[in-house]
Amino acid sequence: MTRHEVLIVLKKHLQTAILLECSTLPPYLCAYWSIHGNSDYAERAKKILLSVIQEEMLHLAMACNILNAIGGHPVLNDPAQLPSYPGVLPGHSKTNNKFQVHLNKCCPESISNFIQIELPEEMFGTKQHADGWCTMGEF
Repeated sequence: MTRHEVLIVLKKHLQTAILLECSTLPPYLCAYWSIHGNSDYAERAKKILLSVIQEEMLHLAMACNILNAIGGHPVLNDPAQLPSYPGVLPGHSKTNNKFQVHLNKCCPESISNFIQIELPEEMFGTKQHADGWCTMGEF
């Protein structure tokens, strides 16, 4: 691959990463905003979710900055690329499209959704998918 071809592929993957982060933020935010009260349990849950939200925002900023640094232009406002819910994550393999991301309050279903979003590669296997990825680790 030439340097130019590598840059094209890298820019595409960085844009997918940007859209991926934009797609994962709303489920975490919905769960965070649904927690009411100030019990010890509620405060701990909010603190954990807020740390995840902040980390996802950091990932988004890093992908945008790297794309800018290599001459790309992050796209954050194209309605055709913005997530809809329930829906699959950007770049996700069509061979494993049973997984749908939902917007939900903080409940066992949303926690299960978060686990699947963040599923490490080792939990799914190290298969390569020509049409996308199945885990964040694979991506």
